[in-house]
Amino acid sequence: WFRQSGQRCGGKDPPLHQGGGMKERRSSLNAAGGGAAKSSPGRERARKSKTLSGTFSPVLGKAAENAESKIEKAKAEESRVLNLSGLNLSFLPQSAKELTSLRRVNLAQNKLKYLSDQVCAAWCNLVSLRLVDNSLEQLPDSICHLQCLESLDASCNGLVALPDSLVGLAKLEELSLWGNQLTGISVGKDRVEAASSTLRTLDVGYNCIRTWPAELRFFNQLREVRLGHNQLESVGKEVGELGCLTSLHLEGNRLETLPEEIGALTSLRTLNLRWNGLKHLPSSFSRLTALKDLKLSNNVLEDTVGEGGETVPLLSLLRNMSSLTLLHVWDNRLTSFCLDFDLPSLTELDISSNAIVTVDENAFLCCPALRHLFAGHNCLSSLPPLPDNVASLHA
Repeated sequence: WFRQSGQRCGGKDPPLHQGGGMKERRSSLNAAGGGAAKSSPGRERARKSKTLSGTFSPVLGKAAENAESKIEKAKAEESRVLNLSGLNLSFLPQSAKELTSLRRVNLAQNKLKYLSDQVCAAWCNLVSLRLVDNSLEQLPDSICHLQCLESLDASCNGLVALPDSLVGLAKLEELSLWGNQLTGISVGKDRVEAASSTLRTLDVGYNCIRTWPAELRFFNQLREVRLGHNQLESVGKEVGELGCLTSLHLEGNRLETLPEEIGALTSLRTLNLRWNGLKHLPSSFSRLTALKDLKLSNNVLEDTVGEGGETVPLLSLLRNMSSLTLLHVWDNRLTSFCLDFDLPSLTELDISSNAIVTVDENAFLCCPALRHLFAGHNCLSSLPPLPDNVASLHA
């Protein structure tokens, strides 16, 4: 069909990415004449080259047709939602910019390499845009037109940098950029004031970030930050300025220490520090009294922590964490487990894969709400008494 239609167009491929659906394209081809027009050898070779290269392959034609169909349907129904996910699109049909009333657009799981300025200008009323799993290498500066945008997800692309105009989105609350190739977070300081009052969630995990993004201090209303699985070697002192933070994920980095300023995060409820090289915890760690989930697994922590000759028992830092419900310290270098204070809310405790030889007689009884205990792969010959609530024991 493609070869025949190419000949009818005088050796040129039909414009599959423009116009309406298949009926319009067939009408235009029929209008060009019923017989096959003769083409020069040069045009014939060019036509075959395009066909073989996949520029207008049947798969691409089907994708464009499906997209056009959904766009026409959204236009007819005056819909504010457009879902073009999983269509294998390499570009957006021109007709997409005619949908100027859209509020939510899903373009995930395609092969898009760019987002045009015309589309950004036309979709100025969007509140949610999903660009997950495409082939984007950059976001356009024209993204600043999306002034109503509250949620942007451009995860799993090939982004290496961010446009300064991104922080000019005055209503943006959720920004997800995990699974790209970012080496940092650039911020236009002249526009950061608007952004700092709205952004609540930032996910830049699984990138190539090596140094702590000092720019985060401008986003002082952040509630959740995900920086896991990067190449961070340290956490900047600026972390203490994120006073509203309730969830911080730093797993899978190269951290060996934490700054004292982390103790200023008194609203923190979830802290994930797994898969690092932590040798010490700062004394200010004990000020994180709102913590509910604490994950310290896969580090090199020992029974005592501290620097400069001042050491304290690791577990003593948890003394005032009465809200703690989950504690994971498996795969460290602990040789004992001793508690002389209560953790009244703790329901899950994992101390497995250490070198624990002794457990204090009342250690587990200090956790009256304990339901799940993991203590295997240690050097224990027996366990002390357990609370009556324990439902599962892995020893």
